[in-house]
Amino acid sequence: GFAKVLPLLLAAGMVFAYRRLRANAEELVLFALGLLAAIPGVGPGYAPQYFYWFLALIPLALAVTDSQVVRRSLVWFSALAIATDIIEYAMFSSHGRFLVRMFPEPGMFTLSYHLSTRAGQTLVRTPLFISWMIMLHAVFGRGFRSLLERRAAGHSAAEPALPVSAS
Repeated sequence: GFAKVLPLLLAAGMVFAYRRLRANAEELVLFALGLLAAIPGVGPGYAPQYFYWFLALIPLALAVTDSQVVRRSLVWFSALAIATDIIEYAMFSSHGRFLVRMFPEPGMFTLSYHLSTRAGQTLVRTPLFISWMIMLHAVFGRGFRSLLERRAAGHSAAEPALPVSAS
């Protein structure tokens, strides 16, 4: 179902943006980041290792975009992803709960037990998923806005949007 169709739709969107709309470097990086981040973010499932799919594109996106909204959303998302991963591996029994092993006290076991439940995991991961959706909205929004603005102005990716002076 959805798990099989989503990657195909995302890949088709990238091909369309590149071939039909002549996406520029910023747009292609943002679309690639958005597409790879969307699969675990809104797709069939979440696991911390899925960050590796798109992690290298975050600094690249920061380098190619001038959008402060995109930059802020990427920084907040990255910070929350790091904090969430630390909490998961420190406290979730399914992730090894290294902090409980370092401090094997009754209170730590109790906290780890509660955070390891479905409700606890949801509580820990909710800020990450909110920032994930905000990041995806910013990334795709900037990419599509840029494409549409250039298209309305009659510019392709190969030609600059503004005249370059010869000085």
